[in-house]
Order: sequence, then C-alpha cells, then structure tokens
Amino acid sequence: MSPRFSVITPVFDPPAEVLRATIECILNQTFADWELHLVDDASPSPHVREVLNDYVGDPRIKVTFREHNGGIIASSNDALTTATGDFVVLLDHDDIIDLNSLELINDVLRADETIDYLYTDEDLIAFDGSRTQAFYKPDWSPERFRAQNYCCHLSVIRRSLAVDVGGFRPGFEGSQDYDLILRVTEKARRIHHLPKVLYHWRQLATSTAGDPTSKMYAYESGRRAIQEHCDRIGINAVVESLPLLGTYRVRRILKNHPLVSIIIPTRGTSGRVWGVERCFLIDAVQSILEKSTYENIEFVVVADTDTPPEAIRALERIAGDKLHLTWF
Repeated sequence: MSPRFSVITPVFDPPAEVLRATIECILNQTFADWELHLVDDASPSPHVREVLNDYVGDPRIKVTFREHNGGIIASSNDALTTATGDFVVLLDHDDIIDLNSLELINDVLRADETIDYLYTDEDLIAFDGSRTQAFYKPDWSPERFRAQNYCCHLSVIRRSLAVDVGGFRPGFEGSQDYDLILRVTEKARRIHHLPKVLYHWRQLATSTAGDPTSKMYAYESGRRAIQEHCDRIGINAVVESLPLLGTYRVRRILKNHPLVSIIIPTRGTSGRVWGVERCFLIDAVQSILEKSTYENIEFVVVADTDTPPEAIRALERIAGDKLHLTWF
C-alpha cells in the first residue's frame, strides 16, 4: 500500500512569486496522495496572506495563519501537529522539488516498509534562476552526519517517529531540522539514500544558500544538537565548530590510549612533485610523525620486494621502533 505524504512548510515573508512556485511544485506532483501544510508565522507583508488565500479552497492544502510570530520551530510544530500522513516531507517556503519526487519516494518506501528516514540529493537555484552546485551525497554515514548536516534536503521522515522523538525542539533555531534528524536517526529502523537530485534550494540574500553568514546563530544550534546527540548515545566527546560554516569536529575523549596500527602496503614508489623527486612512502610516514598529536602508533609496512633498499633504510631511520616491516 502506498504511503500518504504530509508536506510541511513554515512560511515567513517570502517573495510572492517564490512562495507560489513552492506551492505549485506540490500541486503538480505526479503522485496524488499528499497533503500540504502551510503555516504563516505572522508575516508582515500582505502579499503572503494574499498568495496563501488563493489556495485555501483546495482540500489537500491546510493553511494556518498564526496571530503572533513564534519563530520557525513553533510554526513547524504547528504543521507537524496537523499532519495526518504516514510520512512528513520537509519543504522550505522558498524552495522547490521535482514534480515526480513523491512518486519516486513512494516507489522506494513501498519496496521496503522498514524505512523510517529517507533523504535525496540536492542542488541550488542561483540568483539568476539557473541550477548549480549539485550535491551528490554518500549513503548513510553517521560519522559524516555528525560533522555536517549533509542529508538536509530533501528529508522524508515517518510521521509517527517524528512525533515520538518530540518534533522540533525550541532552542535549536536555524538547525531545527538537523536536531530532529539526529534524534530520528537514533531510533530509525532503516535509513535510505535516494541518489537523485530532487530538491532545489533557492539562493536568496536572506537564506544560508545565498549568504552562509545570514544566520550565524544556526551554526551554534547545530553544534549543540550534535553535542546532545553524542551525550544521548554514549559518545564521550566535545563537539567543536570548524572554520568552514556548518561543519563540526567530534573530538572524542579517550579513557586510555590504545595502540593504533597504521597499515601501509607499498612498493616504495617515487615521483616528481614541484620538480623534486620524492618517495611517497617516506612522505606519508614523516607527515604522520610530525603532525599527529597521538603518540601510541605503529606503522605496519607491507613492502613489495621491488621496494628500493634506500626507501627501507630511510623508513627505518625516521620510524625507529614504531616500524614493523613485512615483505610481500
């Protein structure tokens, strides 16, 4: 049986033509069983209400006008509360998805009923309307996800699970989706990557797609979301923001310092780099010894018999008793 989709879209003062394009991309889906929940968070511009009122007669579209501005988390939770579908689809008020998106997602979900969270690839809609910067994502990688919200758009979550984990949490403004998905993936039976560029994230001066510095508070919210995620699942770590906005490092706190074995298969190949002949094996080992702050390491070098003797001698000299040499 096909699932029903609840598209939830919090709205706050987008340009009229942009908001209309967002709504129309759902109205024109090739898959019919959907509902669209639009929650206007007391937008000051009158054109927002005018656009939304054009769609109130469609029984598939639920429009809510909040009397007072409560922020994106309050409006997102309003939409989630009124949703009745099997899955919620997160769509921002200025973005669009391909017209066959829900049909393709339906095909995947019907084939595997254990999927609780699904994400797709995405790109950007540039200021001139062209498509740019397609992001072809890896399959599910929890370690990568703790470093960057790479799943982001398009995200499809089993509604019952989104509700069970508490919906969108106050205090994580700007990274409310990241925080929700972290909690969802902790409980999900199966996570699926649909490798198609279905979501088109519009670059506007007020959006992080157009100006990454427009919502600096979002990055601290993201860091705290990851920190709380690590605390919940038992990862003893401190989460740090990195210089590239929206990326993070999970710095694990070790109770002891176990031996780390670095295995390097080699034949001692050399090559010219910037006009200088270099042995790649020696450069690799020397770089680790110079830059690593972790001392309890060993190098297990599996060397082909063609490896030049001078490379082995240089390796023995720089690695010392950290070297374990095996011939192949």
